[in-house]
This record gives sequence, C-alpha cells and structure tokens, in this order.
Amino acid sequence: MIPKGTELSGVSPGISSGRMAGVQGASRVQVRKLGLWGVIMVISFVVAGGAFGIEPLIASSGPGMALILILVTPFIYSIPTALMVTELATAMPVAGGYYAWVKRGLGPFWAFMQGWSSWLYGLVIAASFGVLFANYTSSFLNLAFGVTVLDSRPLLKWLFVLLNVRGAHAVSDSSKLFAAMVFAPFIVMIVLALVKWVANPVNVALPITPPGIGLLGAFGVGLFVVLYNFLGWNSVSTVLEEITNPLRVIKPC
Repeated sequence: MIPKGTELSGVSPGISSGRMAGVQGASRVQVRKLGLWGVIMVISFVVAGGAFGIEPLIASSGPGMALILILVTPFIYSIPTALMVTELATAMPVAGGYYAWVKRGLGPFWAFMQGWSSWLYGLVIAASFGVLFANYTSSFLNLAFGVTVLDSRPLLKWLFVLLNVRGAHAVSDSSKLFAAMVFAPFIVMIVLALVKWVANPVNVALPITPPGIGLLGAFGVGLFVVLYNFLGWNSVSTVLEEITNPLRVIKPC
C-alpha cells in the first residue's frame, strides 16, 4: 500500500507504456459539443420547426379561435412544460434525458414503457415530417416554376439519418441553415402583410369560428392542431451530455 501523501512520478508499474500512451491520446480527442445557439436551434426544430402544419387551423376553427389558441396555449402548456424540462435537465443532465428521469422516479419498468412509446411515436412523427416536406417542396416548385419533381421523401430521410449518425453537433449546425431557410419566407410574408394591413386595415380575428361550427367544436379541433405544434420540449434532454455546460446553457434556451 502506498502511504497517504506520497507523490507518484512517471508511469505506474502496473500500467504499460503502450496503454498509457493510448489513454493520453484518447484524452487529447476534443469532442465538439453544443453551445447556446446550437441548443436553441435544436429546441426550435424539435418543438415546432416553423408554422408548417398549422394551416388547417384557420379553416377548421376560424381566424378568431386560431389566434386565441396560438396566443393562449404557450402560457397554459408550453411554458409549464419548458420550466419542468429546465428543472429536471439541470438537476439530472444525463444521457437519455426523460428516460433517465422516469427511471429515477418510477423505476425501470415505466422507464422502458416511456422509451418504447417514445420510439413508436418517433417513427410516426418522423414519417409525417417527410410527407410535409415533400408536399411543400413539390407545391412550391410547381407553383413558382411549373416544375414537377419526383418523390423526395427517401432522399430526405437518408439525409437526416446521416446527419444524426454524425452526432448532435452536425444536427445543430444543419439546424442553423434550416432555420434561415424556414424563417426567411415567414419574415418576408409578415412584413408584406403588415404593409398591406396598414394600407387597408381589417379585423383579422373575424369570424371567431367558421359558419355552422360552435365555440366548443372549433376549440376542440383547433386545440389538437395547436398542441401538435407545441410538443417536444423534453426532446432536448436526450442530448444533455453533448451540451457544453448544460447547467448554464439550458436555462436561457
């Protein structure tokens, strides 16, 4: 036994020089982790990814009910969920995120059920994103340039598979590019809409509900669409160990 306080120099006799060199070489590998803006972009896309998919809300619930739901839902659903995720993410910043939280609180069986249900849900939701992207792309190219494109869903899926295989940082970098592609047209349309509204002001909240549909019916149909666009706050927890100092980064995000 080595007496307490004894300093060791050089290589320990129990460790070969080759093994020590391997350990030292591994320690020099710098793993790129997500910073503040990278995490913000990841959260943006796992939660909403833009206003895509929300178009049926106006037709099914009416302009007034749509505005009410879009403005109120974040306060009664998104903010409490985001605060819960922030508290758990800073308390237990471990790989696996919400799976580890459920396992810690309820045990391995319910953690397994959580992971299994999330996996099944992810299969469905990922497929729907591919369909949305293909529909938007083909519609835009056809309307803008009269071009008919082939089905791009297989190519899109393999593209994002490769990005995920490369790691969270590759997803973060690509998300910044996709964010510019998503936000730019919406910013342009918002500016054009405000200019036209100032020149010809109208009450955009009328009618509250579509003709022949009551308040309760319009609310129920619209709530389903809006909640779909406000889900996913817990998804960022699965990459907590790939975030630079999650205790400081998660809170402002």
